[in-house]
Amino acid sequence: MNKCYCTGVTRPYGRGLPERVIQKEVTRRAELEAVKGKKLLQAKMRERRMFACSFYDSKPVHFLSTFYREAHILQHVRRLWKDGGHHDVQVPRLNIAHDYNRSMCGVDRADQLRWYYRPDGRWQRMRK
Repeated sequence: MNKCYCTGVTRPYGRGLPERVIQKEVTRRAELEAVKGKKLLQAKMRERRMFACSFYDSKPVHFLSTFYREAHILQHVRRLWKDGGHHDVQVPRLNIAHDYNRSMCGVDRADQLRWYYRPDGRWQRMRK
């Protein structure tokens, strides 16, 4: 039997994501600082052989995967440039998000550009 391993970001509702993994978006700045980079929810769905998790970055990010079986938070070093110099800052990042961003090879960017410039010659205006 051939196996197909997939990992991707999903919307929280209507995609088969378990309710115990869905996180509500925080609107107050004080509450955001309390959960940002710290809140991680996970669930294994044995009947579908899938793994679901959500991680709170600046807003909740939900993942579904047939490849991963657990998630953990990494400390990723990000270089910030300010006032002509730079300094390194440690940023919490989900291991699944780190691998996903490293290996997607611009697919999300291609989808975004395809949406802007449609095949029928008309283009979409970006909404803010």
